[in-house]
Amino acid sequence: MTTDGEFLYYHKNGQGLFKLNNFSKSNTCIDVIEKNADFSWEADHSMCYLNGKLYVRTPGENEKPFMIIDPNTLKEEEKFEPELEKEEPNMLYTDKKDEKTGRHLQTSQLFTDGTYLYLVSQKH
Repeated sequence: MTTDGEFLYYHKNGQGLFKLNNFSKSNTCIDVIEKNADFSWEADHSMCYLNGKLYVRTPGENEKPFMIIDPNTLKEEEKFEPELEKEEPNMLYTDKKDEKTGRHLQTSQLFTDGTYLYLVSQKH
């Protein structure tokens, strides 16, 4: 789950990705603003909001380190062109440790400080 300060973005295994109203504004119930059942991952994932985009990392995605999702439509952006300060080949999801670095990113969480995206790696 993550928020942009106005909406909550929530994923439920097997059901999809939801955009919900933020009920802190004296509402007593939560309304579903948008839903995308295509993102019904059954696996662990991490999600965060940064600079107008949702970033999602899931074990099923091995071609890129994370997906970029438009928060208005809840659809994956076709062009994967994140602005990376440093090109890091070890950001991809892996099932085993990297032999050169010893790093293991299988279950790493994606998080932000509001400026940068980070991944936590384990060193074996």
